[in-house]
Amino acid sequence: MAERITASLVCEEFDKIMFAVFGEKIVHKAQAMYLNNSVLTIASLSPIISQEIKLHELELIDKVNRKFQGEIVKRLRLLI
Repeated sequence: MAERITASLVCEEFDKIMFAVFGEKIVHKAQAMYLNNSVLTIASLSPIISQEIKLHELELIDKVNRKFQGEIVKRLRLLI
């Protein structure tokens, strides 16, 4: 149960971080879906948005992991 709660919180925090990094242009075009085995899956409506997220992957992962004080996310998986 605790893992599910943590996964939900990670998704919520990741969406906030994406907004802080990319601003308004990404709000309705990408969203964290779920966390499984340290892989955070992101759904995107645009290949361009997915590419932007991939370019900033290390920065985004670092910000999430710092927020949760551990290596919660190891990589991102993007769905278009």
